[in-house]
Amino acid sequence: MACIESDEIQGESWVLDLEDIEKDTGKLIAKKTKKEVKSLSTKHKFSKGQVLYSKLRPYLNKVIVANEDGCCTSEILPITFYGNILSEYAQLFLMSPYFVTYANQCSYGVKMPRLGTDDGKNAYFALPPLNEQKRIVEKVKQILPEINLLK
Repeated sequence: MACIESDEIQGESWVLDLEDIEKDTGKLIAKKTKKEVKSLSTKHKFSKGQVLYSKLRPYLNKVIVANEDGCCTSEILPITFYGNILSEYAQLFLMSPYFVTYANQCSYGVKMPRLGTDDGKNAYFALPPLNEQKRIVEKVKQILPEINLLK
């Protein structure tokens, strides 16, 4: 995971913070540039297509797929899945009740619980064949608007 100091980030670069991700939906609320953000802390660099997982307060279920390169708070882990794993499928799995329950059970810290790196690496990951991953992603995209209407 590549780190970058705040003063090394270009003015037009995307800088993602936790509050920019809507909880439980995987939707981006706001896309801010370095010019708009006043943060001075070290960031993680991420690339288009990586899954961005919030390890802080995993019960908030903040996970997105990057649609361009950028930088994020160190509380967000940029994850690259190699082989036959779709980023969109990985996002759905990391947002699933199974994984959220696992992450909450493994979290440490009282006020600001977070998932530890080793626990994250040791989690079981259901991995169907690539065609099935595509089918799952398409089906969820199809039914999610209907589910949201019911809420």
